[in-house]
Amino acid sequence: MASQANQDVKARRENARPSGFFAMPRGELVFLVALVAASTLGFLTMKSSVTLAGMALFGWWMAALMFLGPLAALILLWLGPGKRKEDS
Repeated sequence: MASQANQDVKARRENARPSGFFAMPRGELVFLVALVAASTLGFLTMKSSVTLAGMALFGWWMAALMFLGPLAALILLWLGPGKRKEDS
């Protein structure tokens, strides 16, 4: 019974239409969602009057994202698929 179910699932996968998207590893998906969430949080504070060292909090947050976002992406690339666990 179980082997029949496995064969049915395998047949459905083989006959399925290909989607227009590529498979994304879970680590990269988490990075992308975190980056979008951090950007959204930054733009929510855009009208805030909080300043730190003479610069608005929005400016500090965007500067941090411009530095830390690519740095985190480079670290993910450096780890590569052979060095990190693929969860996708």
